[in-house]
Parts: sequence; C-alpha cells; structure tokens
Amino acid sequence: MRGLGLACVIALSCSRAPAPPPSVPAAASSTAVAIAPPVAPPIASASASASAPVDASSLPLVLDDIVYDPDTGAQRRAARAGEAGWPDESAPAAESVALGDGAVSLKDASGKVLWRTPVKGSLGSVRPPDRTLTKAHVVAVVDGRLVAFRRDNGATAWTVGGPVDRLLGDGEMVLSTDCQSPSAPPPHRWLMARRALDGAEVWKLELPKDVDPDGIEKIGAYYIVHMGKRTAFVTAQGKVAFELDDDLVEVAPQSIGWLIVTTKRIARLDESGKALWTLPAMRDTFVAGAGVTAVPGGDLLLWGWGRINDSGVELLRVRPDDGKVVFRTRAEALGVGHSKYGHHAYVRLRGSKVDVVSIGSYGTFVEVRALASGSRLSRWKPKESPP
Repeated sequence: MRGLGLACVIALSCSRAPAPPPSVPAAASSTAVAIAPPVAPPIASASASASAPVDASSLPLVLDDIVYDPDTGAQRRAARAGEAGWPDESAPAAESVALGDGAVSLKDASGKVLWRTPVKGSLGSVRPPDRTLTKAHVVAVVDGRLVAFRRDNGATAWTVGGPVDRLLGDGEMVLSTDCQSPSAPPPHRWLMARRALDGAEVWKLELPKDVDPDGIEKIGAYYIVHMGKRTAFVTAQGKVAFELDDDLVEVAPQSIGWLIVTTKRIARLDESGKALWTLPAMRDTFVAGAGVTAVPGGDLLLWGWGRINDSGVELLRVRPDDGKVVFRTRAEALGVGHSKYGHHAYVRLRGSKVDVVSIGSYGTFVEVRALASGSRLSRWKPKESPP
C-alpha cells in the first residue's frame, strides 16, 4: 500500500466491535492487506451524505415557500407553516452544538438552549468539524484540547490532548485527526479513536505526513478518511481495509463492496478495493457533488453537479452488477454568467419519473425525466428565477 502505514497502536482491546460501455476493469490502487467488510445490504436510498435524497415521492415540491406542480410548474398554493416539503434544504438537526461567548451550548431543533457551560480559553479549530455529538456526550475543541460534556446537563466529563481536528462522533466513540500543513508536518499524523465515556484511547492509526485530511465520515461499518486526492477505508478496529488514489465524491455500500464516484471515475469495487467495472467520471469534477439512490428492480441512479458553478445536473442509470449503462444524460445549465456561485442539485424518484431540482445563486430550474429512458418530460423555472 502506498501512503498509509499499517501501524495500528492498540491501547484497549479492539476485538469488539456514462454513455459508453464499461471499460476494461481497472484495479484500484489499494493496500496489499485486504480486510473483507461485513456484508451490508444494498442501499435502499442514497448514501449518508448531505446530498442524498430521502424517500420523498409523496411530499409536495416546495420552492421559496410556494407549492408547485412538479410536472408543469404551476403554482398550487403557499406552503403551510411547518409543512414537510421537498427539497428540504433547512431541516434542522434534533440537537446542535454552539461555540461562542466563552461557552459551549447545546440547542434543540428550535434553537432553544438546553444548557450552556462556560469555559476558559479559545474555542474551536481551523480544521472543522470542531464539535460533535456522541450517544451521551458533546465533544468540542477548547483551548486546543478535546473536552467532553455530558449531553444531559452540560457537566464537564473529561479533557484530553492529542489530535483535535475533523471531529466525528460515532455512538460510543469520537474520532479525530492531525491536520497540520504537509509543508511542516508533525512527527506523526494520527487518526485516533477515543472512548466517549472517558476519553481513553481505543486505537490510533498513523496517516501519511504529506496529506492534510479533509474529513472523516462513517458509512456502514467503515470510517472513510478523505485526504485530498487519496482516500482510506478504515475498519472499526483501526485497520486499513484499502486505500484509493482517488478524490472521493460519493460512496454507497453494496451487497458486496462499494459503488464510488470520484473525480477520476465511477466504479464498483469489491471488498478489497479492486474495481469490478469502471465508467468515465462525471463531467463536473472540480468541487463536485454527487448522489446515488436505488431504483426499484436493482439499478442505481447517480447524479452529479458542480458545487461552485452553473453546471446543470448529470444523470446516470446503471446496473450495479456489470456496469451496463441504461442511460446517461444531462439537465442543461441555466447559462448564467457568474463569478462566485453556490449550487446544489436534488433528485428524487416519483413513480415512473425522476424529479431534478437545481438551485443556484442566480437561478433555479426543475426537470422531470422518465425513469426508464432518462428522456426529458418537462422543464420549468419558478417565475422569480432568472434568466
């Protein structure tokens, strides 16, 4: 394996727990040590990223508090206060952590402060997330250290030093890493898992010194460590399953292995990280977004877009077993000129149709596509949306 060392230092017991046909399969760059993941069920909806849609086929299409007919764009009525709609860009978390004014606070979904604990020293980190929730604790970066507070009353539970960047709370565990600049790397760069109960180290994994980790996420039974143009799949025991020389945009566990969308390719991987089939990457690869959801019958529907440009939305329906493309098409961009731009794409299945919503800084459009063929059935823009 290139990059990640296999030194996993155990402090406590870890025994617990696009239109062209597919190209010739190309093996992913991976570690020589392959650890088979537990068999995970195929995804029933999109993966756990923020871009993933929910099963919202019965929800009204709501844009700027107006309910629209998704097929025609006709305005039906004003959205009711508190009414669930799709796409829901602002669904609040059940609880959230706030750092500021010399205190750490826990708030409910309405913004009500459940508790507030004053602290001494600086708050936060330049490598967020710098706060996270575990099952029973709030963990935050305070004065360059990890501090845990009881989730029920805000009492301080423990304080430790060590890696404090890119926090991830995972049930009874909290993970963090070192993110000093690769130009001035530390003697060691760790990915560390601590027990949320008392902050005790469970395991740590040495990361390459020449990377600055972008973040950690948990998908299925694995921690996925994003390191720029490299990605590591790490087991719950702190072992490297495999590493990819890819900038991962989206990943979805399959019955065996993974479906990945990267800036280089779309691929189905086996449990060791080897590509079973490969397709060309989505058109938008610079600051890209992507999503994936299951189609009744077993196919997968993927979509991709540019997060900082008026890119339109690419759609790809593919058979996960062999990579056969059912259709690959594109909802064209608005064509607006811009410098700074924010853009997000939402996709949902609605019976035999696919609804696509593109919301950008200078305009919104909606397309309805046939799920079987990808052909466009309608396209419209809210009246207030240029151009």
